[in-house]
Amino acid sequence: MERLPDSTLDSVIKLFDRTEKTILDECVLIFLKELQENRKAEENRLLVRLPCRVGDTVYKVYEDIFRYGVLKKSFDYSDIPDFGETVFLTEADAEAKLKEMEGGNEK
Repeated sequence: MERLPDSTLDSVIKLFDRTEKTILDECVLIFLKELQENRKAEENRLLVRLPCRVGDTVYKVYEDIFRYGVLKKSFDYSDIPDFGETVFLTEADAEAKLKEMEGGNEK
């Protein structure tokens, strides 16, 4: 989906602010202002887009002294920095990373 330019969003909000409003217009205006706030938060790196919902099942590749493994767990906020490195949405992706880690250690 194509992103609406910020300048267009600002113009639409100004237009809605100046006209007589129906209930639907009010709802659209609220939506547009919220969209604008979210964009500003995203630009300022204050908005985080999670790869899944908190509590969803993810797979974490771990390493201890003797071996590597894959642990099935619930996603929580502490997994965000490791997502795509050692935390994955699918077991297949975690297993692929595990093989990569094991292969790198054998060389």
